[in-house]
Order: sequence, then structure tokens, then C-alpha cells
Amino acid sequence: MPKQETTVVVGVPAFQFHSTESASEALGVEEVEVGRHYEGGRVVAASPKETSWGIVQEYLGVMAGLGRMGIPFKGICSAAHGQAVLRDMLKDLPFEVIEMPEMGDPRAVTFPRDLCTVLPNGLILIDRDLATWLRLMRGGIGGGIGPVAVSPFAIGGRIVFSNKLALVHEHLLDDQTADWELVEQRGYLEVLKLAGLKVAVLPNSVRFETRRNPPGLGVDDHMDRSTSEIITDRQGGRHIIVNPALRILRMGQTALDSDAILGTKESISVYRRLLKPYDVEVHVPAKMTVPLGFNCWKDDGNLLISSGDVEIRQIAERILGRKRVFTTAYPFKVYPELMSSGVRCVINRLPNWLLNLGTVLNPRA
Repeated sequence: MPKQETTVVVGVPAFQFHSTESASEALGVEEVEVGRHYEGGRVVAASPKETSWGIVQEYLGVMAGLGRMGIPFKGICSAAHGQAVLRDMLKDLPFEVIEMPEMGDPRAVTFPRDLCTVLPNGLILIDRDLATWLRLMRGGIGGGIGPVAVSPFAIGGRIVFSNKLALVHEHLLDDQTADWELVEQRGYLEVLKLAGLKVAVLPNSVRFETRRNPPGLGVDDHMDRSTSEIITDRQGGRHIIVNPALRILRMGQTALDSDAILGTKESISVYRRLLKPYDVEVHVPAKMTVPLGFNCWKDDGNLLISSGDVEIRQIAERILGRKRVFTTAYPFKVYPELMSSGVRCVINRLPNWLLNLGTVLNPRA
């Protein structure tokens, strides 16, 4: 299958960088939700000002990290946010920003990891909303659009993969019906296997959801909130870095019954047992000093992780070597607390045919 031309993009935060509005107004959420995070068993709320400035720093820090990696990139924003969001910053940005048409949830543009997934063989996974939009806009999937397949794994947080192996959770949440679906029963794994990937199916994880009212435990179907990318060392060995606070459900479970949730030690033991047949070494830091610090973005053998977590960086450097591990300019803390998202969530390689459907807001000569 021919490889499709792609461009690295970073999702522009959905608020004005130089706005005088409160962060709650600019982010479009109630103030009570802004900056919530779970710390030492209690919920803490940061001020809106602290929250908005933190997002600015983290966004700029990701761009600085990509710059150190030598990777050219563009920004993307949703038409739902539009030029009003960006009017104060466009003229000062050293890179192009592309406004994408409204084609579903605008958060998928803020977090482009979930816009589509480019598999190692060049096949691009898109979700039902994007497929419907493409049919309406282009009269069908084709005509300049490369090989695509409709799959729930277009939401890239649900899958981490290397050239030969993918890790996914046992159940996925259907966004339209709110039902939990078994990936093996629904045939969702076939497209991955046809792309040449072996697939390891792991139990769903449990996380503390700060955006619930009241905050509490929830079942998660995003693989990258439990583990890093699959990192391949110089000898071809596979590695992952796992959340040291990982808790999973027993296999076959989606209900949050007390006897269905495993403790951290047992959860990590289950990961190691299930991944042993795939020759994946599981690394567990003693603790995380940055929320979702293991959530990283890889490109051409290099890795971008959040700054501020020495142990995770040391683990990554032991696997890849120091020259292949890069960090953001600022620790990634507000994004995980506000939106349960890490470094990987705001970056993606998107096919050029998709970006060509957008409008460049600040053309560069």
C-alpha cells in the first residue's frame, strides 16, 4: 500500500491567548470545572487565570520540543473556534495555522490525535463522523483521498502501536449508544490485522474522572492513559512505560464493582503476563511527578515527553539513548488535569489531503 503524504500538526487550544476573558468563559466550561485535579485523594481547583496561562505555556512548550527535534509542523484549529480565537496571535506565529471545517466534535481538532490514525502500512483510519463529512463534502471517499477505513481506532488514544504490534483495550465505548462493545466480537481488530499488526488485548483501565460531578472513578477505553507508546530499542526490543498508579478491571468486566477492580500491583502483574507473549518489557516508574508523564509522542525513532519527570526521562533514555529523547519546554500539568490529555494528544501526523480541505489563516511566503 503506498504511503500517503503527511504533515505534523499541533492542535491550537480553543481560547484566545491574549484574551481578557476568564478562562472559564474562554474555554467554554463552567468555572467550577476549570483546573480540577486529583491530588492526594482530594479535588483541588486552580484559578481560571492559572489554568489559562498553564495551557499557554504547555502549548508553547510542545512547539519548542518539536523544534528541538527538527520537525516542521503546522497548527490546526476548528472553524467552531475560528479566527476570533486566534486574531491576537496569528501575526506573531512563525508557522502556518490551518482552520479546519466543522466536521464533528471540534475537540478532535484541539486534540488531533483523535482525528485519525495513520497505520504503519499507510492505511488511514477515520471515524464515522469524519467519513460522513467526507461523503457530504467530496461526494464519497475517493478522488484524491488515499486508502482509508472506518474504525473506532481512528480515535488514536484508543491504540498504541509499533510497526508490528498494537495494544488496545478489551472494550470500547460507543459514542452514539453509550454501550460498551467487545472489540473481538465486533470485528474491530480485523483492520489492524490486515495492516500487518499483531494485537494484544488488555483489560480496560480505571481512572479518576475530574470532570464528573461529583468526581469519581470511571472506566477508560483510551490505551494511552495507561501506557506510553510502544518504544522500540536499537536491538528491536519492545518496551512500554506504564502508569505506576495503574488499576484495571478484571477481563470481561466494564462495571465498577469493587471486586472487579484490581489493585495496582495486580494490575501491573496482569499487564506483564499478557504482554510477555509479545516480548514487551513493561517499565514502571516508582512515581510520576507529572500527570500522564508517560504519555509521549514518537516519530521516526525519536520520543517527545513532558519535561519535569526525571525518572520517566531516564527510563526512556535507557531504552533509546539520550540523543533520541526530547522534552517539552514546560511540564505538561494543566492539560492532564483539565482534559485528561497528555503530550501525545495534541500532536499527530495528518494526511495532506485532509489538511488541504482547510483554510490557511496566516499564509507564509
